[in-house]
This record gives sequence, C-alpha cells and structure tokens, in this order.
Amino acid sequence: MTLSKSQYIRGLQCHKSLWLYKNRPELRDEVEESTESLFDRGYQVGDIAKELFVNGVEIAFDSDDFDGMIAKTKELIADGTEIIYEATFKENGIFAMVDILVKNGSSWDMYEVKSSTKVKEYHINDTAIQWYALFDTLNLNRAYVVHVNSEYTRDGEISARALLSRVDITEQVLQRQEEIPTKLHMIEKMLKGDTPDIDIGRHCSDPFGCDFKSYC
Repeated sequence: MTLSKSQYIRGLQCHKSLWLYKNRPELRDEVEESTESLFDRGYQVGDIAKELFVNGVEIAFDSDDFDGMIAKTKELIADGTEIIYEATFKENGIFAMVDILVKNGSSWDMYEVKSSTKVKEYHINDTAIQWYALFDTLNLNRAYVVHVNSEYTRDGEISARALLSRVDITEQVLQRQEEIPTKLHMIEKMLKGDTPDIDIGRHCSDPFGCDFKSYC
C-alpha cells in the first residue's frame, strides 16, 4: 500500500472519507470556488517562500510521471544540489513532495509552506509523515513550518522575509514518529474492508471540509 501525504491526513481526519476517496472517487462533491481560491492562495505563498531559499531547483509536477519526479529528485541530490523545491519521494509506503528541501552541512532541513497565519495541528502531522517517509533515505536535521506573518503590512513590493515566519517543529514531528506505523497499519486494514460505518460529525469539517459530505 502506498499513500500520499494528503491521503494520510485525510485518513487521520476520517477513515470513511479515505475509503471513499480510494474506492468510490466518483462520489466526491464538486470543488467550490472558495476552495479553489484557497488552493490558489496556497500556491502563491509557496512561490513567495522560494525567495527565502534562492537558486534552488524545482521538480516539475507531472501527474503522468511521478516516477520521473522521484528519479529527478534522486539525481539532484546525487549531484550535490543544495536547495530543491517540491522534492519528491516514495519511501516507507508514503508518496511525499517536500515544499522546500535545504542541505544543511551533511544533513537536510525540510520546510512545509502553509498559507495560514499560525502552525496548526495538522501541519505537524503533515510534516511528521514526510519525515517518516524520508528518514531512511536522507539524514534529516530539522523540520519547519513556514506560515504567513499575521502582523505583516505590505509597503511596496512583497518582502518574503517580512511576510513569512519560520517555526521549528522538529520536536513535535519526532514525537509522532512512533505512532505512525500503527496508524498506517490501521488505515491499510480499514481500506481492505467494507465502507466504514461513520456518521456525520465534527470531523466532517475539521481540519478540512470533506468532499464526500453530500454523499454521507
């Protein structure tokens, strides 16, 4: 079984949502304009965050060739590239794309870029599963969340260093490593069974609005 980072987070929020996503994707609700605008904002913040680590190399997204993205990432690492945007891996049963991967001496720091104005619980889970995926492949050093500074006021050109804040969440990420294999085992077992019997509740909107709510 291979899960993407987002699928793992979906599974933590609701087993039924992940089961439907994997087995009955045609039941998903249409994406609303408000959701699309959130996606757009996330991409914009991601582009600005690259200014914090200039001269990096980006792995071009290709939904038809994930293996090529993984191979390119390995090639860049082998060639000594020190900053990689959207570094792509498939390890330990997880497909992950790290927003910004930065060489730090003989080890690596990972940065997850978020459009929120503070670190949220799911950001830690999000980064923790990426750490889990990569720890056998790379010598990892620190994990950070990059988020929008709520006190930022624009004056002229956008300043990435003023707009964005970096928060070290390494300790929280490490604390979650021990529980991840158990969670993955539970998810794998669940996906092999029938549709989970889960009623509508708070989990349908926290931390994300579920795109199967109309069906449920």
